Amino acid sequence: MLLTLVSRAIMLLGFWIRLLASGDIPRRSEPIRDLSLLAENWINGLNQQGGQLKLIQRGKPTQNAFIESFNGKFRNECLNEHWFHTLDQARVIINQWRKDYNECRPHSMFGYKTPAEMAEILRNHVD
Repeated sequence: MLLTLVSRAIMLLGFWIRLLASGDIPRRSEPIRDLSLLAENWINGLNQQGGQLKLIQRGKPTQNAFIESFNGKFRNECLNEHWFHTLDQARVIINQWRKDYNECRPHSMFGYKTPAEMAEILRNHVD
């Protein structure tokens, strides 16, 4: 579940980065409480920008190489390195790895900036 949420957040961040790079950015965003409405608006906005939503076929994980790469890094750098004795210990160690991955480690997708640096750039760009 955590990996799914992280991967979705990273994919959404990538979408916003590409949208900001296009120069066609919204100046204000209203909160949307209905997820189906949010999804519909997101898909419509993607279509208006000339984008296309592609779904991954079941049993074809290689169609989403990004998440497969992330899963491999998580497995090799975190899960394979630790022997968890309790659920609390697993939560602490995974959270430490997540913080390192999301805040300290440069990512090629962001021009070898850390996600924290990229978030700061985006905040400054929108303001």
